[in-house]
Amino acid sequence: MAYYELPFSEVQDVITRLGYKLPANYFTSNLRFYLDRTTHGSTLSRIVYSVLDEMDGSMDQSWQLFSTALFSDYYDIQGGTTAEGIHLGVMGATLQIETGCYGGVRLESNEVSINPHLPQNWQKISFKQAYRGINYQFEITHHDVTVAADAGTHVKVAGKDYSLTKNKAATISYK
Repeated sequence: MAYYELPFSEVQDVITRLGYKLPANYFTSNLRFYLDRTTHGSTLSRIVYSVLDEMDGSMDQSWQLFSTALFSDYYDIQGGTTAEGIHLGVMGATLQIETGCYGGVRLESNEVSINPHLPQNWQKISFKQAYRGINYQFEITHHDVTVAADAGTHVKVAGKDYSLTKNKAATISYK
């Protein structure tokens, strides 16, 4: 769960500072161990595992878990709870997977970083987000990020810094 909440490198730093030396494949092994034992009594568990599977490069598994969570209320997979109302937490979390996980847009500290990992069956994703008083527009494909902002600012795409001019879209290739 720590990897879901915090940047991967930050969790790695904590583990290292605590003096632990983990095997090279520990993340995958640990993820598979717990996923095989999780009953998904909460639809939110699919959200967490979807993100972790994307981080681990298991896009098929990530997509399956994401899709199940996305349609959980529609198909009433919890067996009668939809009549009581939709699960807004899951609906919001699926949007976070679309924009933050698959779209790769992370809003961390003072920085907007973009590291896309779109599912193969998507051509692109387009969305708007506001962060620190700036409104951003994103269009992300498998090769390019087009981003515009209503103020001059900076973004980081695939680890490289780019300056944005107010109200002028910039298209940046990341592959």
